[in-house]
Amino acid sequence: MPEKSINRLKATIGGRLEWVLSRQRIWGVPTPALLCTACEATHTSQELVENVATHVEKKGVEWWDGATIEELVGANFSCPSCKGTTWQKEQDILDVWFDAGVSHFAVLKQNKNLAFPANMYLEGSDQHRGWFQSSLLTSMVLEGEPCTKTIMTHGFTVDKKGKKMSKSLGNVISPQEMIDKLGTDGLRLWVSSLDSSGDAVVSDVLMKNVQEVFRKVRNTSRFLLSNLYDFDSEKDAIAFDQLRAIDRYALWQLVEINEAILQHYQNYDFTAIFHRLADYCAVDLSSLYLDIIKDRLYCDKADGNERRSAQTACWYILDTLTKLTAPILSFTAEQVSDHYQTDKKDSIHLQAFNDLRSVYNFFTTGEVPVAGADGLKTRGIDFRPWEEIQKVGSIVQYEELWDVLKQVRSAILKAIEELREQGTIKHSLEARVTLHFDAHSNEALKLLEPFFAALQETGQSAESFFKEFVIVSQVVVAGSDNGLQRSAFEGMAIKVEVAQGDKCPRCWHWQQTDHEHKLCERCQKVLG
Repeated sequence: MPEKSINRLKATIGGRLEWVLSRQRIWGVPTPALLCTACEATHTSQELVENVATHVEKKGVEWWDGATIEELVGANFSCPSCKGTTWQKEQDILDVWFDAGVSHFAVLKQNKNLAFPANMYLEGSDQHRGWFQSSLLTSMVLEGEPCTKTIMTHGFTVDKKGKKMSKSLGNVISPQEMIDKLGTDGLRLWVSSLDSSGDAVVSDVLMKNVQEVFRKVRNTSRFLLSNLYDFDSEKDAIAFDQLRAIDRYALWQLVEINEAILQHYQNYDFTAIFHRLADYCAVDLSSLYLDIIKDRLYCDKADGNERRSAQTACWYILDTLTKLTAPILSFTAEQVSDHYQTDKKDSIHLQAFNDLRSVYNFFTTGEVPVAGADGLKTRGIDFRPWEEIQKVGSIVQYEELWDVLKQVRSAILKAIEELREQGTIKHSLEARVTLHFDAHSNEALKLLEPFFAALQETGQSAESFFKEFVIVSQVVVAGSDNGLQRSAFEGMAIKVEVAQGDKCPRCWHWQQTDHEHKLCERCQKVLG
């Protein structure tokens, strides 16, 4: 990986004429051999090699320099060719690529905690003629098979102008400098943002972008944590079939991001992971779901089903997101997990990714999984390809439904914004929205009828759903379009006006009320 490097490796191996086991260098791993001073014959043997290895293991490689001939082969050792007894030590060293190339034998084969072949050999693109090649050739000789399952190459670090960093040019930026600006996890996130098949560009613009993504992921985790302080996933989680519609959809998006990122990890596509995480936290969560559920989290009864429904989804999102980011944001993920995993036994890095197939089955078959922590199994990287999941009929229809709902939301928000620009209202909660849907002029709206019927099963109405979905105080779904105007979405008529009643001082929703402090009906119940 990348695939184009296959030809480069083939070319370097095919063009090799010879392999040199030693080099004329004094510094390095010594070649355990002796030279006869009389006839220049070379002597080495298994006994000599093992003798040198035993002493080097105990005293270090420097032992070779001070070792005497007697310590190496004993006194009066004669040359097999000329019978001479005067020797000198070989001054050449092992070729550095041979030395590094047999690390699969010296390291993998000698450590029971490591596997042979290795999962991956990772190095720069220049190693096709070096370490990659020496490792493969020696492995084929010693083991009869390659020493690794995957070879991955990456480019070199360059400045914003694409020039290779060098001390002479004065354009070198040390990892410590980047850590000072981004933090250790920020540096790791920067690496993940790069296309490994090309050179790694270091520039202020890129670092600022990484900083923003890192901030968004951290703030998302912090928001989720701050709203789960009183939530026990074993006791407080709401059954899936009783979750609010928007909470179900948030879990469906979680299934999607989980499967997609696991597939990217499988393909070592860290750049895709970087962008998917950034979009998920900024768009799917911050700008949509988390913004919508703030009212329920902050204002509904602490242990009421409405708030617990949102917390159930938030817990699933936090646990899954933390495990997905752990390979990259190592320290951040550990810290986050320390806060919400109250009975934490293992580091986040010893925990497997979440298995959300039970959640997926709920959307495809209606089978209700166990809510809370027991509803999440753990697994390594094995998955059903997301492209295959997306072809399931019920999933296609579910995605189409929410695509319609999002378009409806955008059209409503556009109409509200027009009133805001006129100065009629300052905040969307000051608005009253009347809607009418005509499925005859837009067949996509036919998806709304069964959706509205399903809402009633969880104690919701179309009005209460849209009230939360677009963050307004009052919504009316009318039976006709009399008095309404065409909207930006075909088939939907709309009217936006100032909400009726008084502003609740606690939740800021508008409602007609006789309460002495103008509290709305919900806040009166919550406060008792």
